[in-house]
This record gives sequence, structure tokens and C-alpha cells, in this order.
Amino acid sequence: MFIPLPQDKYLPSNEWLWEACLDLARGKRRYLRYQDKEIHAPHNGRGWKHWPAPKGVAWAVKQYKNLGGRWKPKDEKKSGTIKLGALGDTLEHLMTGLLSDFSPEKSQNIGKWFGENFRVQSPKTPRGMKDLKDKAEALRWFLTHGPSSTTDQEKLRETIQHWWDQIRPRIDDLVNGFSDEGTVVVPKELTLGNVTYLNEAGVNEASLKRYATRLQSIIDSLTGWHKKALAGGVTVVLASPKSFSGTAGGKYKSSEDRLLVRTTPNVLKRGAGYGSFEYIIVHELGHRYERKNRVPEDFDKPPWWTTKYSRNEGESFAELFALSHFNLHGPWDQATVERFQALMSGHKDDSVRPPLPEHLRGF
Repeated sequence: MFIPLPQDKYLPSNEWLWEACLDLARGKRRYLRYQDKEIHAPHNGRGWKHWPAPKGVAWAVKQYKNLGGRWKPKDEKKSGTIKLGALGDTLEHLMTGLLSDFSPEKSQNIGKWFGENFRVQSPKTPRGMKDLKDKAEALRWFLTHGPSSTTDQEKLRETIQHWWDQIRPRIDDLVNGFSDEGTVVVPKELTLGNVTYLNEAGVNEASLKRYATRLQSIIDSLTGWHKKALAGGVTVVLASPKSFSGTAGGKYKSSEDRLLVRTTPNVLKRGAGYGSFEYIIVHELGHRYERKNRVPEDFDKPPWWTTKYSRNEGESFAELFALSHFNLHGPWDQATVERFQALMSGHKDDSVRPPLPEHLRGF
């Protein structure tokens, strides 16, 4: 049975809180302590036996709303806008999780993270923020040292809750006055035309714009039939080098329909020779073309091999895609590239298809 959930049309403003309310309704969680409220799972902690359940979803929505949760439309996204990621959002997420399911180890880890990201121990204090600094330092101390100072975990949780309630309304001031993010904007994404750039590498706003503009110039260079690789809009992920094996500069993940780009200064280098960064990006977009469009032949056959890399399973079409786009010449059969270009441009006669190499005839 299909039960429409609120997130089918809306996104929760507090994803963690919404999931926690659903877990209560499913019986996966016995209770939830959030701020100064405590909610227990219905039906003596068992939740609804059969899920999804209309009454169970309605119950979760009610609890989420009572705890201050809100919803926002899924289509609340405008082309050309930048969505900002905030250190404050991370802090609120960590504190909410800690106070609803307290543990000494979790408290100490958050305390260490807090001290690394907020300069509340610095002798310098922004004007008008001494009171906030003192409260934030108290929170940091109890998070970090409280677990080793008392065995009464519930009392420690209440103390941490007290100091958190003091600074929570001023999270923006805390971020602006005592963190690097106060002066450096870290966007989550940037949309240019029909391309969305996701900032998983966490570069600052200026760098994101610079990288995106450079990549956009490569993507916009696709013309004619090559441009069909952009069908439906492209998602480009600026990823950390740790997301890649070897030295690859880009990788198209067909299962997610996302183009991952290794976020290094190489992105900004110019040059369209074989194996250059520009070439790699266009090559990977060739894989997307195959995913989004029908191709007239199976190109993973010897007559269509060009470079050494094209002999690898699934790489021949992408190599031809890039070679024909840049019109590159090299130690490969240029006639094969020309025939490929003619075939993909709409020619139907067999003359554009490469003959089978003589040494392979008879197989």
C-alpha cells in the first residue's frame, strides 16, 4: 500500500528530528528527548506494527510539529542561486543528537569539535559578544570535561542543555564572531544554466564560482550532437581528492547520474590536448551521452578502437566522443574518428562504418 509522506512534496527543515519522529512511530526508538520535551513511542513503545501506516505518519507529523519542526517546498530552488552551508547547522545537528541520546563519549567528541571550530578560548573578544563568549566557553567545558568530572550523566545532560539553551538563539553571532565561517562563506551548491555544482569539497564561495565557471566553459563548448550529453541537466560534484583512486581528474557515476570532479588547481588549467583535464571531462560526458541517448552501434569492437585506453571495456565510445569533439590528431587512425563523427551526425550509409581490420577478418 502506498502512503504519501510529507517529504514526497516537502523537505523537513530539521531532517534529523523528522527521522527521529518516524522511528518513534515505527517502534524503532523507545523515546525522544528534545530540548525540554520528552516523547515516548506509541503503543507501549512498540509503534505501529504494520508500516507504512496512515495513522502512524499522522502521529509522526504531529510530534514533529509540536517539537518545532517545519517544512519547506521541494521546488524551493532557483537557478543561479547559491545555497549556503553553515557551521551553525552542524552544531545544532550535533547538539540535538547528543541531548536526545546522551553519552559521555559523544559529549567529549562534540566538545573537541566545538573547540576546534569556535575560538571561544581566544583572548580576543568581538565587541558586544563577551556574554556570548563566556556562555559558549561554559558549554565547551562541560561537553569536554564534564564526563570526567561527574558520574551523574543525567545531571550533566541537564547542565549541557542549560548552556545550549543560552547560546542557541545566537548561533549566527557565534559563527560570525568566533569562527572562520564568519568571514568565509561555504556554499553547498551553485547553479549555472542547466548545470548544478555541488560543493562536497567545501571550498569557499569565490573558489566555487571560479571552479564552476571554468567547468561551465568546458561544458558549454559542446555543440551539435555532442550537446545531447547534457540532456535533462547535469549535476557536477566538486569532490575531495580522497574520493578518487589514482590520479583521475574526473569520473562519471552512471548509477547516480553525477559527474565527479577532483577539486584541485588542475581544474583551472587550460589545454585541450589528449589526457588534459578538459579532455577528461568531455570523455566522461561521453559516458553520460551513452546513458541518456541511443547509440547506433556497439562501439566496443575492434573496428572502433582508437587509443590504447579505448580497448578497455566500455571506453571506446567515450574516447571517440572526446577525440571528435576536440578534433585531435595523434597515433590513432584519424579515419576512424571521421567515420564516427559522420555516423553520429546522422549519416546512414555503410561507407561511414570502418572496415574490419585485415588481421581480424575470419574471426
